[in-house]
Amino acid sequence: MLEVTFLDVGEGDAAVVRTPSGRWLAVDGGNLRLAAAPSPEERAGALAGYLAYRRVRRLHLVVSTHPDADHLHGLVPVVERWPVDLVMTSGVEAADDGARRFEAAAVRRRLPVARPQRGWRARLPDGVRLEFLNPPRGGEAWSENDRGLVLRLAYGDVSFLLAADVEAPAEAAMVGAGGCLASTVLKVPHHGSRTSSTEAFLRAVAPRFAVVSVGPNPYGLPDAEVMERYRAQGVEVLRTDGGGAVRFRTDGRRLWLARGAGPWRRVDTAHAAAGEGAGCRESGELVEVAQP
Repeated sequence: MLEVTFLDVGEGDAAVVRTPSGRWLAVDGGNLRLAAAPSPEERAGALAGYLAYRRVRRLHLVVSTHPDADHLHGLVPVVERWPVDLVMTSGVEAADDGARRFEAAAVRRRLPVARPQRGWRARLPDGVRLEFLNPPRGGEAWSENDRGLVLRLAYGDVSFLLAADVEAPAEAAMVGAGGCLASTVLKVPHHGSRTSSTEAFLRAVAPRFAVVSVGPNPYGLPDAEVMERYRAQGVEVLRTDGGGAVRFRTDGRRLWLARGAGPWRRVDTAHAAAGEGAGCRESGELVEVAQP
């Protein structure tokens, strides 16, 4: 089974992937404050706490989509403590303490670092496929959010689109590029902000499920109008602040869903809509990912 878990890290993003052959991937890590929380229960909600709970000894891939604190800082104790085969970043520089610790740990431990661009793809030995849909070459003038890494993870007929904090310009560029956007599960971009999740983007992705990684915040996220946009397209919305972590398992055909520590249930994988990107083929530059 391929396992994809969207952790409840409050107002932030953190996803953990376990491939069928037992390789572990982390995409963002939430905020660092949870890693130093006073109680074991709180620490277990952080990426490092979750990896320790799952007894992960090595990470095949760590992806930092962009250097916002609520995405990057929780990766700091991970790159400081766990063996990591490859780190991928957007290349956007940040000057806060968390970003400096992240970069210093990668240098000190001599971790290989890559900066993917649109079209980069990789296939793991167990059939899991990775493709980066953003940023494009020549997107340096874009905002920090729009330069974030967007990763599509596919196994058989089931796929997950992790859309970081991209906003309308990056969404339009991905739709216009004609890449493979159609996905079973969409990690909602930018925590459900009204600057993201445009109608054209949602039509192209046509997800069956949408995961909103969100916690208490002063910004009114997720935006009510945006959430209604998902529901109007028949998408089931799952929020991490409602029932805890959102967990998926798939054998490449069937899909199971669980909330928090709750039981697994099999769910329908049919797309809510046909999807303008349905049936698309992988294309782009094949990148060799280091093997442990």
